[in-house]
Amino acid sequence: MSGAELKCLLVDNDPFWQSQYNTLIAEGWQREFPFVSVEVVVASGLDQAIHLITEHPDDFDLGVVDILLDDDDEEPLGLAVIRKLREHNEGPSEHKTAIIGISFDSDWVNKAEAAGAHEWVGKGWLMDQPLGSADFGMKMRGAFEKAGIDPLRADGIKASWSEDDLSLAATVHTIGEATLLKLALRLLREKIERVEISPVRAGLSGASVLRMRCSIPRGTDKGPRQRDLLVKVSRDPLALRREREVAQLTQDFPGGLFQSYDLGVESSSGWQAIGCHFRGGPTLIDWLAGSPSPDLVEHCLESLFLGGSGLQRAYSDSMDTETTDRFPAALHQLLLTDARRAHIELAARELASVVGRHASDANDRLAVVETFVRARRFGNVDVPGTRPEACLVRSHGDLHGRNALVEGRNRPVLIDPANIGMLPWTSDWARLSVDLLTSMPIVGDSAFEWDDLGMWRADVNGFVRGDRDVNSASLSFSTALAWLRSNVYALCPFPTSRADQEWKLRLALAVELSRGSYRVQELPPPRRVLALLAAADAFDAAAEAFTSRSIAPGS
Repeated sequence: MSGAELKCLLVDNDPFWQSQYNTLIAEGWQREFPFVSVEVVVASGLDQAIHLITEHPDDFDLGVVDILLDDDDEEPLGLAVIRKLREHNEGPSEHKTAIIGISFDSDWVNKAEAAGAHEWVGKGWLMDQPLGSADFGMKMRGAFEKAGIDPLRADGIKASWSEDDLSLAATVHTIGEATLLKLALRLLREKIERVEISPVRAGLSGASVLRMRCSIPRGTDKGPRQRDLLVKVSRDPLALRREREVAQLTQDFPGGLFQSYDLGVESSSGWQAIGCHFRGGPTLIDWLAGSPSPDLVEHCLESLFLGGSGLQRAYSDSMDTETTDRFPAALHQLLLTDARRAHIELAARELASVVGRHASDANDRLAVVETFVRARRFGNVDVPGTRPEACLVRSHGDLHGRNALVEGRNRPVLIDPANIGMLPWTSDWARLSVDLLTSMPIVGDSAFEWDDLGMWRADVNGFVRGDRDVNSASLSFSTALAWLRSNVYALCPFPTSRADQEWKLRLALAVELSRGSYRVQELPPPRRVLALLAAADAFDAAAEAFTSRSIAPGS
């Protein structure tokens, strides 16, 4: 490729079709690759086309070839042009050409493909059912993909990120700087001169969410304008497509509460991305780490959960109590999938010896967790036999502190709608609460040490039972947790007693704490052990609260 400009060889002997193709190529190109210019070189016959390919073999990035060229030939002349282009593709040069064959006669499709064409368009289609520029643009893009060619160049774009953030640096180097820049080009569909990359999160699924602040040139007399993208990058295109489809469910939530991905799925070098125009703001975890005032923390969480624009509104609008699932069974079936149960059991096995050194009741605690995971029992409560029905509501499904952003005026916005679904009403609250409990900042290196494990465990147990404030080095985290614990009852969308709510929310916390035991990427070992021990304590606390309701197990 010569600089940022690509060349297309158009081969056709009819001026009318030359004009039609020129228009389709220009308009289709503008739709698919608006940030890269293209020059169309026209050859009116076989000899001229062969001469251009022979004399300038590395000039052409795309070939659009009329297969017939001359109706009187038994062997269409266009096939010879396609074979010549394929011959170059199979040669030693690193430069390759994507090839599109065009003909009135669909009988030539197989021969065109055998000759080396990557895509095919019928002229009859162009006449009887006019092929729009968007369709032709997709054909060109498909030809590039099948030929293994990326028409984008990121050479002139300057990228920057914090090398001090080792996790971010590892993500950028794993995906590749050029790949990230090309994904940004594809998502934004504009020329970019500079990109600032910052992290949002990296997940166990292998998908990373990044902020990309893109500087768009506006001419010599004006400075660049800024466009912010929120980009999710993964090697799993099916998962990203499913997420785009699930994102339609964000319409079931109050307006402005979700910022869902509406750009993509785009691909480069085996990586795929979806994205959205980003309104800015740190993640909730980072915002809390910045020590906002208690009033701001409470206002932010109230906006997220309560009132007409919070999650409570979505819960009330989607409430489903006509389910045969009972609450514990719903938690077990919907939140503890087969894979998650396996992760919890593996974590318990891996951490068993460590737990034994730091907790005198280690064997008993591990057995409590395994009993719920395997046998679906907590305390003396048999899950399949419990009477209370589950109230399922439309939930975010993965509401941890990095899936909520805090915009200007301290307004929370949710991202990552991949797990939206009908879940017990406690699910989002429990997921966020446990994330804050296990992610609280601790002074110095003590997060990786064991001396304070007993104190942490007492704090978490106090939160589970609602009888003790959490002591944290961060007032903002303590304030957030105190607000979550004291306001959780307001989230329940149907009338019921506080005693009925209490055992359910304790059980939801136990399930989420169990999941915290295997979040290796997110938690240091002492915090994973904390999650495992606190999960067992929470199962016991849930059983106590359940029994105190005077509902006999299995009745």
